[in-house]
Amino acid sequence: MLCSWLDHKSAIGIFFREQAKILSEEFDFILATLREEPIGFRSFLKKKKLSKVEKHISTEGLPVYYLEFYYFWFLGSYFKENFKKKALRKFFKSLNEQEGRINLIHAQSLFKAGYWAYWIHEMFKIPYILTEHNQISFYGLKTDERVMVDKVFLNSQKNLVVSFDKIRQFAANGVFADFVPIGNFVDEQRFHYSEKHPRKENNFAFSTIGAFSAIKDQRTLIKAIELVASRNPKLTFAFNWVGFDAWGGDNRSMVEKLFADYNLPNISIHLMEKAERDQVAELLQATDLFLFSSISEGMPVSVLEALACGVPVVTTRCGGVDEVIDESNGRIVQIKDYEGMADFIEKVILGDITFDRKKISASVIEKFGSEAFRKKMKKIYEEAISKQDIDLDSVS
Repeated sequence: MLCSWLDHKSAIGIFFREQAKILSEEFDFILATLREEPIGFRSFLKKKKLSKVEKHISTEGLPVYYLEFYYFWFLGSYFKENFKKKALRKFFKSLNEQEGRINLIHAQSLFKAGYWAYWIHEMFKIPYILTEHNQISFYGLKTDERVMVDKVFLNSQKNLVVSFDKIRQFAANGVFADFVPIGNFVDEQRFHYSEKHPRKENNFAFSTIGAFSAIKDQRTLIKAIELVASRNPKLTFAFNWVGFDAWGGDNRSMVEKLFADYNLPNISIHLMEKAERDQVAELLQATDLFLFSSISEGMPVSVLEALACGVPVVTTRCGGVDEVIDESNGRIVQIKDYEGMADFIEKVILGDITFDRKKISASVIEKFGSEAFRKKMKKIYEEAISKQDIDLDSVS
């Protein structure tokens, strides 16, 4: 599994690890991320090697490999290609010796995992599939990279997307491959309905999860809870924001400044830079309503996790949620529509709209839980592997 972003020491790319763990009962998984770094002549003189391979073991017990290769920024693409091929040969020789035969590459997102999967396929004839999670934009893409995009999709055994909205995004960028929407995955071993964490009757709790970012547009949901709080001054509320540093950096001061722009006297704010997965599950199980105000998504895992815990969701129409949210488990409003979000929140608080939390949990787990995900991916993997023609001699 080639991951465009992965850090086994943190929560970055953790859902890739969770997916691999679920499928590892039937397939042997190696997770890898490949990084290329341009260097100058002085840096080159300090480097003993132009590539290095590191192996680690994740908390799930999965092997995680990091390949870094360096190239001279002042040389042309021909030399860069040579450096890359040498790095890949070294990497796959190491994999072949330590892990054995590689039957299939699963690239998680086009940039850059899809590129690497294509190059590996060209060199070693290993088949690959691609799953797209990210927002798609070809803004600033060079001509040779645009050609590479077409090659990636043309040579992939399967082009998977987490939502139908991803197909529209690709079409807007001129890509019309045979995409297969597969949804996303939620780990019900952690995220499930629980009566062990009763909610406080006199303190309605909202929660959201996501990195502090303009694309997540947390300002909209803060406007919504400010409006709800002003309409209900005699009630008290709790608002939990988990993972605002999930994409790295130290954003607490900016997040606190964001809240300072609003009048929230009867809302207690709880900010968590990052959290362990079990902590997130416990927080969601004690949450009354999950708020999500993103502008563009794939199929947001945090929304699935909230639903798996039985929490109703109000979300903007950010992509992917149309396939998950209906009247039985929440409401979708237009992006930036904080008033519509606030109106729905208030109806839930006043009891005008009620939900069966157990049914919410059971429904999303049935559609996106481990068994449903395993069944879908097992079929896809087996079909792709059956078409392989691997030239292992070229690896050594």
